[in-house]
Amino acid sequence: MPDVCPLCIAQGDTIAAPRHVAGWNDLTVAEQFGFLARMGEALAAGALGFAASAEHGHFHLREPSASDQSNLTTGGGNPLFPALARRIDGASRVDLAIAFAMDSGVRLIEPWLRDLLARGGQLRLVVGDYMDVTEPAAYAASLTH
Repeated sequence: MPDVCPLCIAQGDTIAAPRHVAGWNDLTVAEQFGFLARMGEALAAGALGFAASAEHGHFHLREPSASDQSNLTTGGGNPLFPALARRIDGASRVDLAIAFAMDSGVRLIEPWLRDLLARGGQLRLVVGDYMDVTEPAAYAASLTH
């Protein structure tokens, strides 16, 4: 008798892909939208984030345990800045793609980015202008530093 995938019968804090796939890109667009809807329901019910995995050859998300280091930051009690600063501190290369930039945010993270570069680290930064929110001063600062 073949092994039963525990994710196929999972309940509770696991959101499993509707079929066995290795990752997000292996899902159809309809399956991705269904997955996103289930994530939204879990977040609305109080989930603080998710840890991604492909155990058993089955892509899934689960609510992280205290020992997990989730890459998903949800705000509130899980703010982005401390997680970002902590990761930049130990990095030799940083790739940031952000939807928009505010001058206050650039000033906040600038010392960590300058330190990265001073240590010989590499920085790639892509700044968008989602909904015309990017402040010109923030964009100029990201170009000149």
